[in-house]
Amino acid sequence: MDTGTCQPSSARIPPGAGRGMPAITPAPIDSFHEVAGAWHQHDLLIIMADTERVLSGYADIVAVNECSGEERYRTRYARRRHAASYMLARLALAAILRKRSPEDITLVKEPTGGVRIAGEDSVYLCISYTHTLLALAFARAKVGIDIERIRPLAINHIPALVSTICDEQPEIPPDCTAFLQHWTALEAHAKYSNIPLWKMLQNPHAGRQGHAASYLIQGSAVLSVVTETPCPIHRIQCLRNQ
Repeated sequence: MDTGTCQPSSARIPPGAGRGMPAITPAPIDSFHEVAGAWHQHDLLIIMADTERVLSGYADIVAVNECSGEERYRTRYARRRHAASYMLARLALAAILRKRSPEDITLVKEPTGGVRIAGEDSVYLCISYTHTLLALAFARAKVGIDIERIRPLAINHIPALVSTICDEQPEIPPDCTAFLQHWTALEAHAKYSNIPLWKMLQNPHAGRQGHAASYLIQGSAVLSVVTETPCPIHRIQCLRNQ
């Protein structure tokens, strides 16, 4: 989410925020060898990481990937975060696809912002960021995800936008977490349908293909996932790269 759209407010997040969403606690992993096993046992695999740790822990590899050029990113941090996400995706895909090296994986940026794995149709990938948290989703069919860190938002100041995002409901959501659940679902639908977000905002129902589900991640972030068919929570594995 563009933080310029909803400026932070001084209001505290209500203690009951996110009560209706299932909670997911990512399981820590120390090696990408664990990824292959998790992939074969689940329909949807989500890997999370702190971009600051990635940037420091894989500095040499990130520097090489950063030089490959992504001039669309205006800041150095955005370029490095992009390079870090692609590097993590390649490491995970090398394990999933049993490739010798992550360098054997080619990721292609779509015009609408999605990511495609070149020459591969058995795994689908979607990437999302929020502040320093990075989330990558791997699935056997098309997938869209979006993640947002929970923080106070002055949603009372943007009633028209809130009404559009929240399915034109007459009442503003009772807390920021409820709003973020709607927002992340909308972004996940946009990524799943390969439709620019601004078009989704013009007509939120036009591209709402697939099935959406939202989850609370360790009480600090909201993650929404859109899949072709409903994916029960026991078929989802969420891992955290240490």
